[in-house]
Amino acid sequence: MLPLITDRYQLAAKLRLKHKCQVRKTLLVAKPEGISSTSLVDDETRQPPKMIGDYDDGANALWTLYGKEAKSYDNFRINTLKDDMDGVLIFAGLFSAALTAFINNSVQPNPAQETAYYMQQNVALLAQISEQISSIAPQFTIPSTPPAPYPTFKPSSSDIRVNALWFMSLIFSLSAALLAILVQQWVRDYMHVFERYSDALKRARLRQYLSEGSENWYMPVLAEAVPALLHISLFLFFIGLVCFVLNINTTVGVSTIIPIGISSSFYIFTIFAPVLYPQSPYQNSFSGLIWYVAQKLHGRSYQDRDHEGESKALSSSMAAGQMELAMEETKERKRRDERAILSLVNNMTEDAEMESLVMAIPGSFNTAWGRDVWKGTSGAIEQENMSSNDALMPNMNPRPPLPPSILTPQRVSTIRNWYGLVLRSVGVRRVNHSISVTRLSHPPPQLSLSDHPAFILQNEPMRELSRRVCHLFETCNYRGHFASNDVWRNRTRACVETVSLFVFCANVNLDWFGDITKTLSDIRNQ
Repeated sequence: MLPLITDRYQLAAKLRLKHKCQVRKTLLVAKPEGISSTSLVDDETRQPPKMIGDYDDGANALWTLYGKEAKSYDNFRINTLKDDMDGVLIFAGLFSAALTAFINNSVQPNPAQETAYYMQQNVALLAQISEQISSIAPQFTIPSTPPAPYPTFKPSSSDIRVNALWFMSLIFSLSAALLAILVQQWVRDYMHVFERYSDALKRARLRQYLSEGSENWYMPVLAEAVPALLHISLFLFFIGLVCFVLNINTTVGVSTIIPIGISSSFYIFTIFAPVLYPQSPYQNSFSGLIWYVAQKLHGRSYQDRDHEGESKALSSSMAAGQMELAMEETKERKRRDERAILSLVNNMTEDAEMESLVMAIPGSFNTAWGRDVWKGTSGAIEQENMSSNDALMPNMNPRPPLPPSILTPQRVSTIRNWYGLVLRSVGVRRVNHSISVTRLSHPPPQLSLSDHPAFILQNEPMRELSRRVCHLFETCNYRGHFASNDVWRNRTRACVETVSLFVFCANVNLDWFGDITKTLSDIRNQ
């Protein structure tokens, strides 16, 4: 009985195996196009995802993004270095050619002077023979001794000094050209990493490996030092030129020293200017070194905005230190932000550029700092200060009478109603900071200084900006001309938010936007 059961189990196992093979063959024959046979294998026999180093395919997006950002950053640095090295090569070539023509050969005997010496000896000998022949004496003797040899050459100390300076200048110039060629070769090899491998992880790791190596071996510092060699070469040539000209003529030497002294003084000033005045645009290859030494000996500090105003030492890197000073939270930084906004407004002269500007303005009101900057830009803070001064000293600095505010209670109520309707129709968001429509019930003071003569010139950019925002707002009346409702809605929302924030956060005069109620009414009736 047991052997029979065993045979039945074996037969059943064979039948199951045969059936499974037939099913697999059927699936392989009838598989859809584009599906490989490996996809039909059981989950137990399926291979795990392909591994790339220590990551699977899911990490490719991260390392591809790293490679893109790293390539963009490196391209900027490399292009700057290549431009600098091209300039070094051109200047070094021209300067070396000119310097070679100036090099004084007085450290060796001059063949022309030696030939002139012997010719003078021959002339003297011929003159003596002529005198003897013309005499009455029946016999005369011709000296058999040859002329005295040319004196032993001995260069002067000034000639040695001039030639030493000029030869050193030539060596520095050629060394700068050689290093410029090497730097161009190094950066070319460095950038090949992005073309050498197609795998994102390999590119990222090799780039980081080489980048850290270049930083640890101070390659950027070496590249910045190449122009310094040319500067040293040029000043060595100047010193040698002064010594050479002074030996010839004092007047010519003094006339040469004056322009050289002026140029040298300005160059020395550019070395220390960024250390003393970090905003100074004048700097040269030695400024970074002086900044580093100054910070190590007597470091300047700044208020760190990320650590609750804690005083911290500036970075020993000049570029990083300038960034820290630019980000320091001071009144001057707020004024710089105001001037930057005014510069942006003045530079955007085309109507096509206004939409992007209007889209970006509401987000700048998200913080108290941004609102204060816009107030300063529109002159509101200065207006408040002037109002307080007038209240304290009413008899001093009399001003012309101010016009009454255009924001009468009736007009404020009308505008509030229309704003509410338009806001609901275009779906304007209510951000936490922004002055919502309900704030319209609290109109600004009845008196405004925006038309005061002292602020007409200052507020001219804001007047122009308000006029152009109004013009862009009026285009929203032509809803059918937009490509889609979303485009119309986005522009209308941006215009409504911008006008609201300008009027109720930056204290911009509503009259600068024209007849805003008519514009809002036309938009609402569409």
